[in-house]
Amino acid sequence: MACMFEKFADQSPVLLLRDFVLASCCRSQNPFARIARKEDPAEVVFEDDQFIAFWDSHKASQTHFLIVPKDGAVRDASLLNAKHVDMLEAMIAVARQLIREEARLTNNQQRTQAILGFHLPPVAKVPHLHMHCIAPRVKMGWRARLLFWPDSPWFVTADTLLRRLQEKQRAHITI
Repeated sequence: MACMFEKFADQSPVLLLRDFVLASCCRSQNPFARIARKEDPAEVVFEDDQFIAFWDSHKASQTHFLIVPKDGAVRDASLLNAKHVDMLEAMIAVARQLIREEARLTNNQQRTQAILGFHLPPVAKVPHLHMHCIAPRVKMGWRARLLFWPDSPWFVTADTLLRRLQEKQRAHITI
């Protein structure tokens, strides 16, 4: 018989308590949730049933938008687990398509000129998972290059995160 708390088994009690407090007191104040619910304005680039993408108000380069899951169930990338692989793959697919359209980068150019990724706590300030999609890299200032440094302790690229989650998924299946 499955335990009703099984989905929380891989989280520490401290993280669970933090998420409970944040969810109960901050959900209505969360600007990305408010945008997803159409309570606050944003320059929307893309929207479907699962995600909304909008221009970042603090652009790091010519093209800089955020992709946000509408459900807001995950606070930040550090809380993703193997169960989130499909969602992350879908976010990456949307991001690559939008970078192709908005920044006019081919798939080959995206490898070197686009950054797709997530800030990690404590740098992740908004308690709602969001992927930064930035291009071209060559137009980023030094502060932006530092803030969005790929696979640094404070910023993980979408591809690296996906690889880590897929490894956890494979390990979970083999057990």
